[in-house]
Amino acid sequence: MPSPAIDNLVRRWIKTTPTKVCSLCLLAALPLAALSNPQLGLSGAEFRRLPPIHLPQTNRFISITASGLDEMDDIIRFAGGAVELRVRQGWWVWEVPTGREVRVALSPTRPDSLKKVPTSGYWVCFHLSPANSTNPQEYLAQRMQQRMLEISGGDAEPLESIRFQRIGPWDAAELEFSLPPSAHGGTTAIRGSHVLVSTPGGLFEFHMQFPIDRYEEHLDEVGWILSQVRLTAPTVADAGPPTPETIAATPIHGSWKAFRSRLRLFSDGRIEIAIDRVQLILPPPVGLPAVGNDLLQGQYRAEGDLLFVQWLDGSKLNFRWTLKGGELLLTDHEGQISRLRRIAE
Repeated sequence: MPSPAIDNLVRRWIKTTPTKVCSLCLLAALPLAALSNPQLGLSGAEFRRLPPIHLPQTNRFISITASGLDEMDDIIRFAGGAVELRVRQGWWVWEVPTGREVRVALSPTRPDSLKKVPTSGYWVCFHLSPANSTNPQEYLAQRMQQRMLEISGGDAEPLESIRFQRIGPWDAAELEFSLPPSAHGGTTAIRGSHVLVSTPGGLFEFHMQFPIDRYEEHLDEVGWILSQVRLTAPTVADAGPPTPETIAATPIHGSWKAFRSRLRLFSDGRIEIAIDRVQLILPPPVGLPAVGNDLLQGQYRAEGDLLFVQWLDGSKLNFRWTLKGGELLLTDHEGQISRLRRIAE
């Protein structure tokens, strides 16, 4: 089984290693992981745009009125336009690739590190998982349990039962939790709240946590943030018609997240593998040194479940693909299997 440690070598090798070898390392470095997503059923789908819906506050949060709005607030959009957030001017907002997902962290002050979400603060995420209308509470309860396990490694302790409610037209769940000091390397216990909202386009996730003696003072701000969130269906990138050379791979066109990299398959035959980097969204990164992208680019053609790739330097690589449980499984010519999760960019 590939190890995450191999992934760390990619950053060093990509600048000094021939493209063909790099590409093998990049995809061999995507470790196997048992993911819990149900069948996504998003292959080749074209989402109908949902009307933007404002999320009212969950029961735990203080009611915020429209008078709290400021025309100077910043508005950001991510996940293919699926999520729109309003934040106070001067806040720091940055994108943090984390495993096989992408989180957007929020902080009213300059964070200690942009390489991770804050230990005390907020972050949001959007997962391309379809709504489960058969038994929404059971679905949300399962996803809450899975997500809290993934986020805290099993250290989070629920403070009460999951609260189910409707947020706009959608089913939602909220769970308050605590973390012991040892779980996050701090010296005081943490208290937090995790909110999941199930929409037809995917699962919206909001996470907050603070030292237990500061938790209550942030509920007002949380209520304001959630009251201004707007959700709609994500825009499918590169939704143009496939060519005869790519039509066999239509179900996997789009962006896929591996452990430390992203795979992009375009309907016109382009392919990219990019090493993940933290991206500063707000404030605008004026004056910061530009960071080059570690990016492999090439062309591919598809025949059945095979992808025949030729990189820009002329080297070639073949993959066999399959979709399983909403994941993309890629097998290279050496039998290395990579698991990837679909994302919206």
